[in-house]
Amino acid sequence: QTGAHWTEMLSTQIFYNASSTWFAAYHGQLERQWQDTCDKTAIEYAMDGEQNGYPINVWVQTCRFRDASNRPNIALIKMIRGRESTYVVQVNFRFVPDPSKIKQWSDYLDKVSVCDSRWKGHECPQPSAH
Repeated sequence: QTGAHWTEMLSTQIFYNASSTWFAAYHGQLERQWQDTCDKTAIEYAMDGEQNGYPINVWVQTCRFRDASNRPNIALIKMIRGRESTYVVQVNFRFVPDPSKIKQWSDYLDKVSVCDSRWKGHECPQPSAH
């Protein structure tokens, strides 16, 4: 796969000094961008929560086309609002993933977290000894 020709892609974005970035604002911005390209875009699942003391939001966003020759874009997205920055980890598919593929990447996103050893309640996990 290349940057221009891919079927499955993992990306990470860090918005420095953006700890006040709200989930709804990011959702809206992404949806507006996708509406410019897709025939139909939707957020099909969304969940708010907390991980390691930081607010998180996880959602599935879809981009579909009436013309079947245009492949869909389906994204599993996790956004973490840290103390000083906001982090987005996103897995995109240019196909409709089967349940095992969704589980594989959902399990991966579950493990992605933010930590800060300077703040109680947000400590980084200790590496396990082997």
